[in-house]
Amino acid sequence: MSKNAAKPKIVKPARIRTTDAEIRAAVAEARSRAKTATRIVSAFFDAKGDAIIVKLSTGGTLIVPRSKLPGINKAPAGLLGDLRAQKSGFSVWSDKADMGARVETLFEAVAGDALATIAARLLAARTSPARAAASRANGLKGGRPPKAAESRPKKKVRAAA
Repeated sequence: MSKNAAKPKIVKPARIRTTDAEIRAAVAEARSRAKTATRIVSAFFDAKGDAIIVKLSTGGTLIVPRSKLPGINKAPAGLLGDLRAQKSGFSVWSDKADMGARVETLFEAVAGDALATIAARLLAARTSPARAAASRANGLKGGRPPKAAESRPKKKVRAAA
């Protein structure tokens, strides 16, 4: 074999195989989520209040102080006059300042770190249909079985003084 001859390509098998049905299901789920997702309908920079005002698809309005947004807080206010909602509706962008912020960042700036805690609590409170069915089945069997005697914590007895 000469030095310039092409070496045969070795094709490695794929580690993860995604079926066409799985792809179609994922696309369908994404489309259904997109219908209910909170999007930014319009946005502008209010120089007088030094804040970004965002109107949402839910009908709500966010007024976000510029000082609460990392990166944007360092941009000169004069450059933010062209701030607008991106076509996707998930972020705002200023071409002159060459920066923007995602809707999640805007929510966090308004609500603070408590937003993540509240969201986690709400998501943890959800019960899946499988878990609800298992709970019903256990209830029909008499509920949670009592703990075995040896696994119960022993009560401490105090000596009388």
